[in-house]
Amino acid sequence: MFDPYPHGTPAVSVRNAHRSFGDLTVFTGVNVDVAPGRCCAVIGANGTGKSTLLGCVVGVDRLDEGVVEIHGVPVDESSPTLRRQVAAVLGDVATFAHLTAHEHLQLVATGHGVTDPFDAATQVLETVGLAASADRLPLTFSSGQRRRLALASALVRPRRLLVLDEPEQHLDDAGRRWPASTLEAEKRAGGTVLMVSHDVALVDAVADQVVEADRWSWPEPSPARATSARSVTPSSAGARRWWIVRPSLCWSSSACMSAGDWRGGCSPFRRRPSRAGTRSCAIRGAPRRGDGPSSRSRSLRGRRPPGPQVR
Repeated sequence: MFDPYPHGTPAVSVRNAHRSFGDLTVFTGVNVDVAPGRCCAVIGANGTGKSTLLGCVVGVDRLDEGVVEIHGVPVDESSPTLRRQVAAVLGDVATFAHLTAHEHLQLVATGHGVTDPFDAATQVLETVGLAASADRLPLTFSSGQRRRLALASALVRPRRLLVLDEPEQHLDDAGRRWPASTLEAEKRAGGTVLMVSHDVALVDAVADQVVEADRWSWPEPSPARATSARSVTPSSAGARRWWIVRPSLCWSSSACMSAGDWRGGCSPFRRRPSRAGTRSCAIRGAPRRGDGPSSRSRSLRGRRPPGPQVR
């Protein structure tokens, strides 16, 4: 699922990054490189600009000054090349209300040209611990299950850079164990990971370098804007370097068809078999999937949220 990287080019390069909101300087003069096949974790207190930096890395936000490059190319959120390279989870994943979790992942995989979307969706659901809930509608999920689905939406598609904002968020104790092994597998396969995390165990398990956002606290704007990265004492693991510097939406171009296509009864997805031969809708009182798309639309009328934005 990974493309070869050009040798000698950082997967992510941030140079002289400055971002402010009015008189509030969020961060300034930030410089950091992330090598291909490595994991960089951004840590620190709430409100220090960690998520803002990730938004600038994937292009959903813009720096006031400085530049962000991915594999040597300046970030352009409208670029199809960037969209193919970067899979990001910056919040809750956006889904169509009438698609099951399995169908949602098939939609993401199909939009990104995965050869067998059905099998890819099945494997990823198993990885994130949602195999038993594959045929449920996401709007019936708990917050932890929605987080798992968001992560699955990024893992089911091809990517060169995986950007995660607090992947451990809302997960229970059991759910916090599999992200470490999944991210280690990501690195072994050649993928690069940039994440924000408050989970010390996860950071210690997978991060090759750590960025401390607490050092970005600026009591007032600084005209010099000269803060740069500097190294400190290596961690006890020896192999990891700690740096002081400070990417559901699943940003994945997942919506490859409109909701109107589904109301018209056009479905490109393979359906998962059930013991009874049909699959029941997870909403109490809603019709079974075999009852037709028109009755499904009527049952959800008035409570269906808007469809996901295409990214």
